Amino acid sequence: MPKTTRNEEQIEQVRESIVQGALDLIVEEGYENLTMARLGSRLKMTGANLYNYFQNRDALIIAIHKKIFILLHEKLSQALLGRATPLEKVKSLVHAFVGFGIENANIYDIAFSRPRRHYSAYKGTPLEDKAYEEYLSSFEVLVLANRVMQDFLKTKGLVAPPETQFLVIKFLSELHGIISLYNSGLLPEIASDPADTLKSVTQEITKRIADIKNPHL
Repeated sequence: MPKTTRNEEQIEQVRESIVQGALDLIVEEGYENLTMARLGSRLKMTGANLYNYFQNRDALIIAIHKKIFILLHEKLSQALLGRATPLEKVKSLVHAFVGFGIENANIYDIAFSRPRRHYSAYKGTPLEDKAYEEYLSSFEVLVLANRVMQDFLKTKGLVAPPETQFLVIKFLSELHGIISLYNSGLLPEIASDPADTLKSVTQEITKRIADIKNPHL
């Protein structure tokens, strides 16, 4: 009996299941163990079948990055629900970002720590459109963070876009630092209580945001 041709919706469902399978593999075994052969075995698909949905490993990695940033955006958006004031939203955003990074260490590592090819590297290639979709998903996270920070800066009389961007980059860098120390296992080596240290550093960052007067301090 000939195989039934899948429609576009069914193809997208299979692609989504492959991406989710890849994320599950990364969470359980680490990025180093993500190979098309290993993923195919996990999903009970042949390597040739996988390549019917993703033309190469780069295409799969782009889809994985896109999915990660979508998940992060959902996490941050959920954290803002029910927060009444701009300061509450900033604090909630900070804690949600740290929570995402710690709870999803292997996924966070892919998105924020490992060197990778970005959208500009794919311009003029068959993967340009998919890479642009991934770029947009990451950009949405930045837009959300900028919006929350700018709303807070308005309460301080600081509303210029360069100030907003500077602060988002500054505090993101600090948060990334403590998340990376914790996830790498280095923080437990230098702090007697790493979980408490993580909490204290996060609280100190949010306090400095709350007390900010000059965005370049």
